[in-house]
Amino acid sequence: MHGLEPAIISKKQKSVIYGAQYLHKPIPGLSSQLPASRIRTIRAGAPEVYAERVYGMGTMRTSWERVEPVAQAWDLRETYDAAWEEFKDEIVDLAISPSEVVEFTSQFELVISTIPAWAICLKPNEHYFKSISILVQKNIDLRDDPVVGDLGDNWVVYNGTHDRAWYRASSIFGHTSVEARSEQALLNNKKWEPGFKIVGTDCDCHPAVVKTGRMGRWERGVLTHHAFEQTLAAISDRFGSLF
Repeated sequence: MHGLEPAIISKKQKSVIYGAQYLHKPIPGLSSQLPASRIRTIRAGAPEVYAERVYGMGTMRTSWERVEPVAQAWDLRETYDAAWEEFKDEIVDLAISPSEVVEFTSQFELVISTIPAWAICLKPNEHYFKSISILVQKNIDLRDDPVVGDLGDNWVVYNGTHDRAWYRASSIFGHTSVEARSEQALLNNKKWEPGFKIVGTDCDCHPAVVKTGRMGRWERGVLTHHAFEQTLAAISDRFGSLF
């Protein structure tokens, strides 16, 4: 978009997108400008109960307060496939170490990283990368659940009650998933797969690098389209506004 020639340095391996996810905004050149669908969000119970179930702290702010009852949605998998086809031949197949990030910072006018922040931390014994252990179950049939049974497709349910084992369930573009706090009673059920939710970090390594994406910033609440917007802003700040 800026007419620049970026170097894309990464493991040349296509990522697998798990579970029920979607784009909240289109990515120019990769997504259709028209939304693929609308996502309905149902909130059952109370926000503090939801926060307690997710983070173990009822005062923690969550997306419960921000989420819209009905939101436009774009297909994340379709957009990622388009990005892979567009840029795969330009990827320099290389796993990056923390010291190499320092080297690249001196070689390029601007470095933008979506690498998980812990993987490029120069002081891993001093900095913390906080996360919450969760369990995820994909492709689950919830038609018998009284809350979600008749919703069809393209919905998210926030469970702010003490009913049910899960705190959030989703069905988006034909992919269903549920999330639950990691508890011993569920760990014995092999249908649940381990995962984590990012909370935050105090890592201040590589101050000249623009860290973006939820993993790159190690910051909760960062969505996929934010990575595009943060990258666009960083390039505009360095080379001048596109508009």
